[in-house]
Amino acid sequence: MEFTNTFHVSLPLDEAWQLMLDVPRIMPCLPGARLTEVLGPDKYQGSVTVRLGPIKLGFEGQAELVRKDEATHTAWLQGSGMDPKGRGSAKSEFSFALTPAAHGGTDVTVNTQLALSGAVAQYGRGSGMIAEVAAQILG
Repeated sequence: MEFTNTFHVSLPLDEAWQLMLDVPRIMPCLPGARLTEVLGPDKYQGSVTVRLGPIKLGFEGQAELVRKDEATHTAWLQGSGMDPKGRGSAKSEFSFALTPAAHGGTDVTVNTQLALSGAVAQYGRGSGMIAEVAAQILG
């Protein structure tokens, strides 16, 4: 599944860029996400819990900032996690790009590729529902 989300940050571009790269600072802004450990530079362990209709899914895993381009204010991350109840796993690759907003502040565009496997993959059939949850998490 692929989807794109956008949101606005009321900070100048360079400040927003530094904020977006500071995972421990931005994690509290992501509903259902929890940082449990900093494993090293740009590598993190944590969990994400989402509700898809009546189903509550949780994943515990790792994410890593694999590349960043200071000139274009774009960064790429990879993450993977397992459902602790053994219902499956998720893998994601995503990027975020920051651009100055015409009315001040910064616009952020997040592109996500998500793959679900195991029993949880059946919930991904309604990819519109997954995209809706992503939109809720990213504001």
